[in-house]
Amino acid sequence: MFFYVDESGHTGNNLFDITQPYLYYGVIGSTVNLDILAKEEISKIRKIFDVDRLHAAELGEYKLIDLVADFKKLSKKFSLTFDFYRVKKDDYPVICFFDQVFDQGINPAMTWSGYWTPLRYVLLAKLNFLFSRERLCCTKIS
Repeated sequence: MFFYVDESGHTGNNLFDITQPYLYYGVIGSTVNLDILAKEEISKIRKIFDVDRLHAAELGEYKLIDLVADFKKLSKKFSLTFDFYRVKKDDYPVICFFDQVFDQGINPAMTWSGYWTPLRYVLLAKLNFLFSRERLCCTKIS
């Protein structure tokens, strides 16, 4: 499997920028290497739009709309899948912390079921409570 991932809403070190509360991820999935098999078609599209790469930052909203038909053909030809994810930035540090501390492959105290099943979401919710702004702001640290 080959995956092509891009994000939007990345604010660098200013993770909690209130003007961009979400991270968005778009993922194109393919069973074949598009870098090789779709290279010629992608080169033609890039030439038509006079860009070095097919990226929203270079194309802009209106050119992206014009690419839909070309991408629909590529999608059918290569049986591509597209997934879209939205992550609330307030939750992102908790998820990262959970992965670093409770990864079942690294932490022998963590059960397989606690990391690889929906039980993970219960643990994340409990962990999120420990990191909540309300709890941190109202707790007196001595």
